[in-house]
Amino acid sequence: MAQLTFTWTAPTPCVGCTYEYRYKLSSASTYVTGTTSGTTVTIYNLIDAQTYNYSVRTICPDVSGVSLRSRWLNGNSVTCNTNPPLQPTPTPTVTPTPTVTPTPTVTPTRTATPTPTPTATPTPTATVSSCLSGTLEATGNCSGFESSTFTLASGYQATITPSGYFFSGTGTRYAYAYLRTNTGTNIQEFTLTQTNSNNPTFSPSTYTITTPGTYQLYGQQVNCGQNGGTGGSGFIKLTVGNCQVSSTPTPTPTPTLAPLNRFYVASPVLDIDTTYCVTPGYVLTGALWSSATTISGLMNQQVYIDQYGDDVFVGVEGYKYAVSLTAGINTFTDGSANYELIQIYENGTVWNVLSPNCGSSGGGGDVPL
Repeated sequence: MAQLTFTWTAPTPCVGCTYEYRYKLSSASTYVTGTTSGTTVTIYNLIDAQTYNYSVRTICPDVSGVSLRSRWLNGNSVTCNTNPPLQPTPTPTVTPTPTVTPTPTVTPTRTATPTPTPTATPTPTATVSSCLSGTLEATGNCSGFESSTFTLASGYQATITPSGYFFSGTGTRYAYAYLRTNTGTNIQEFTLTQTNSNNPTFSPSTYTITTPGTYQLYGQQVNCGQNGGTGGSGFIKLTVGNCQVSSTPTPTPTPTLAPLNRFYVASPVLDIDTTYCVTPGYVLTGALWSSATTISGLMNQQVYIDQYGDDVFVGVEGYKYAVSLTAGINTFTDGSANYELIQIYENGTVWNVLSPNCGSSGGGGDVPL
């Protein structure tokens, strides 16, 4: 079994901070989560030679009693616990960004909807006799691994195809092989999966290389003792071939996002009677960006902390934000007629737009627009 250790640097200042972490197989749909007060976590009993995704974020205690969380910072690593190794097992370092104000950031990114541009259809490839030199296959079996080196000529592409089988044992068994750079860095992992005596499946079933150069094929030693298997009963093999003239289609231009519209917000509060409506008031200087052009138009819109929509504005549940199209409004000295109120979900969606009513907000006196 393999293990994964990831560390990070504690943010400053952040008194009383703890951390929330999560991890999963890259192919899994749900995370395993946990919390810690330290800055290092080691996860044990992981599946060897698999890609795991992991994240960590800061939990900051707020003076109001609400725990605020920073955005998730993400990484991934391939576990390794075999001989010879696939790659040195990395110890990733992530530095979570603490949430010091009630407007933390998360990672969802607004997707632009550009005017569709037709994608060029590539010219059909023509099969040629040979574009490859070197050793064109490598096999891993129960007794050891095999590595070979080949070269792809310029102007061509070739296809790598995996094969293999377990001849004994029951249940689900796995074997692995890799396409690598000439210096041994993994480019693509191939996984053989076989249940009982059924035909195995391969992921991916093929892989095409189009960049000329020298590569390695690596068949990892097979664990033939899985689920009752016997020695000499399994193998995995990579073969490169199918030379074709390479054809590169004209790329589709990447659309440029139009900047969003800016609104000005104050720090969020639960009850405006004891905050916005009394001296010294709150000043609307915070930035909030949206495709909406009016405050009432913010309803059901996603809002962001930057003008290109790279990071959503994470709302604090149950709190209200004073919002205006004018910078520098003071909620007390300028009065409630010069701003409105919005409430924002944690995913950045505005779910309520209100007109402030000083004197009755604690009793629900703010009026929907």
